[in-house]
Amino acid sequence: MTERLLWIIVACGIGTFLMRLLPLYWRPSPVPSPAARALRRMLEALGPAAIAALLVVSLWPYVGRGSGTLGAAGALAGLAGVALARGWWGGLALPTLFGVVCHGLVRWAGA
Repeated sequence: MTERLLWIIVACGIGTFLMRLLPLYWRPSPVPSPAARALRRMLEALGPAAIAALLVVSLWPYVGRGSGTLGAAGALAGLAGVALARGWWGGLALPTLFGVVCHGLVRWAGA
């Protein structure tokens, strides 16, 4: 392990810790200040932004060079499966499982 990697791991740990600690100290006052409103909006946007970043990082190899149309079709089938299952049953586990099955079926059928 290089020293640079160690510092990256430490920075990620501190960032993760602060993301969980700061909302505990933030208490809404009866008349919120503009800074408090801005912090609240920033914290509310953090979750969807993190999920979108993870989605892009996860799907990037499927649409990049060398994966062809099968990779993109599998990714689209997985996303469609998640959206459909989320609309029908709701929740988190079943849509995830359904998306994985759709992705796997498309990849298996194309192989």
